[in-house]
Parts: sequence; structure tokens; C-alpha cells
Amino acid sequence: MRDAEFHDSSRFWGSSVNNLVDFYNLSYSEIDLTNFKYNNANFLHMRAYFNNVYISLDKKNFSNKESARLIKSHFEKQNNITEANKYFQIEQDFYIEDLTKSKTEPNKFSSLATLYLNKWVSNFGTDWIRSLLLLLMLSYLFMRLYIDLDSHLNTDEHIKHFTQISDIQYIWTMFVSWGLLYLSTFFKSDKFIFWSLITLGIVVGIIGLNTYDSVLDMQNYIIQLTNPINAFKNMNLYEGIELYGAIVRITILTIIYQFIVAFRQNTRRK
Repeated sequence: MRDAEFHDSSRFWGSSVNNLVDFYNLSYSEIDLTNFKYNNANFLHMRAYFNNVYISLDKKNFSNKESARLIKSHFEKQNNITEANKYFQIEQDFYIEDLTKSKTEPNKFSSLATLYLNKWVSNFGTDWIRSLLLLLMLSYLFMRLYIDLDSHLNTDEHIKHFTQISDIQYIWTMFVSWGLLYLSTFFKSDKFIFWSLITLGIVVGIIGLNTYDSVLDMQNYIIQLTNPINAFKNMNLYEGIELYGAIVRITILTIIYQFIVAFRQNTRRK
């Protein structure tokens, strides 16, 4: 089946193959590998075929969780982590679907919360770019909320120089810019939406940078605000609003941890 194309559903349910199963460069709309047994296989460069166009594999291209898990396990046994990550994402999406439908699963809501958090932050520990973009996007949101809490600070050194209309406009502009880039990571299989979001995000970012006069000052303050280990800080920026400071630091540390995990997943050898 090397280089084969299946325009409809491909079902290998319960099949057994004693020799090599060569799915190299296989194209299909949907595949079912439930209870599929083999001695040796080649699953490299598999891709989806939809409306006469080749696209990246997604959850809709698998009949069930077992089909994605089988291919993922195959690549894990070969220590091919890069390929295994592709199918691990799909497997976890099926897990979310199964939990959502289940009426008997214990700890259903806490498990779903954890899964969704991992999906939104790093696509289950496989996309470090998503983590980085989310970190940048939230840094502006944290700055915006911090400005609103300025009057509650127990310090004489407030941030009133960042409360002008131009400051607020710049913060929201950059929040939208990074937000569009972050959102694009959810549409990698749809090239039109993917590149449209990236282009729009870059354009909005350029507009924000070119229409604001205190970019460097703002960036330096945001770095101090979101630094979870108090580096580069001359004062306690959260004195009087310690609860907000704890929320910011915990959130930032969580995203940084997910970033490190996802980055390592794409570079480790075994």
C-alpha cells in the first residue's frame, strides 16, 4: 500500500499481517486500525486526503482513539518522538471526547480541566511555540489588570505613567496581536486560516509598535511584572495586591514548565 490513496474510509478492523505493512506516504480520509495486528510496519509520512487536497492528519481522520494510539505506540518503540507526538495529540483529543461523553468516569471534571489546560498551553506538551505565544499574550493582559489595581499598591512608586489612553491602546493592540498568533497554532491543518491569522497578527503588531512612543519602557516593566523569580526588580511590585501577584507567578511558572516540556519533547533522542 505504499503511496496509496484512499478517498473514502479505510478500515483494517481486526486484520492481521505477518509481513511488513508498508503505509509509507499513505493518503486517506479516515482510517480504522482497531485490533489491527502486525509484526513490522512503516507508518511514515501518512497524510490526510480531503476535497482533493493533502492536509495534515487530525482527529477527524481517525475512527477512534485506538487507531491513533497504535501508530503512536509504534513510533515510541522506535524512539521516534517527533512522529509519536503527532499521534499523541490526536489520542488525547479522543480522550477528551470520551471523558465528555462519559457519565461514570470518576474525577471527570478535574481530568477534563487538566487535559484542556494542557491542550491550550502546549498542545499536550508537543508545541512549545504555542506556550511561548500564550506567555507573551498573557503578559499584556496581566499588565492591563495590574494598571487597574494601581490604587491598591502600598508603595509611592505607582505606575501612573502607564495609565494614559495611548498606554492602554498599545497594551490591547499587542494583546490582540499575540492572541492572533497564538490562535493560529490551533489551525495548522487549515493553511488559509493559519496564514491569515499569522498575517493579521503581524500587521496588528506592527501598527502597535509604530504608533506608541514608550515601547521599551513598557516592555521592561512587563518583564519585571511577569518574572516569577523576582529578578530585575528594584521593588515589590505586588505589595498590597499579593493575591494577584501569586496568581500571575503561578500562571507564568505553569506556562514556562509546559514550554520546557514541549521544547524537550521536540529535541530529546529517547
